[in-house]
Amino acid sequence: FKTLGVSFLRGRAFTDHDTQDTPQVAIVNEAMARKYWGTLDVLGKRFSTDRDLRGNVQWGEIVGVVKNAREFFIRDEPGPEYFLPIYHGGGRSCSLLVRTSRDPQAFATAVIHRIWSIYPDVPVTRITSVTATIADSIGDQKLHAVLLAIFSASSRVRPLPSTCL
Repeated sequence: FKTLGVSFLRGRAFTDHDTQDTPQVAIVNEAMARKYWGTLDVLGKRFSTDRDLRGNVQWGEIVGVVKNAREFFIRDEPGPEYFLPIYHGGGRSCSLLVRTSRDPQAFATAVIHRIWSIYPDVPVTRITSVTATIADSIGDQKLHAVLLAIFSASSRVRPLPSTCL
């Protein structure tokens, strides 16, 4: 949350104490708190986050509420989301976000080698910068704007009168 600049409205971030040996905790965004509880005062509330391999419901206790953030497309309104510590994520994919003052692509190789030095079997896939992600999310809008400008300009072009030829 800190890396992306997402502010906490209530509660706390995950800590080193939120491990696989402790009760599951979760952080929800403002949209989820308002949609399901009608308030931001949801600390201590519990909700079903998943089922274990035996089909038993897994419960998470809310320890924090964060501001809404757009995740994939900048124009979409943020929907309800919750976040689990990596140890409670159930082995799904995860994203590692790194803030750097250097060129992100140049820095990526060092990050990959560091990950593989600790977890040699972990596949590292899509590496991109936040800037590129934002550009991708508005790419169609940029194309539409350019085409609109071209068509608008071409509709103003008038053919030369035949007397000028």
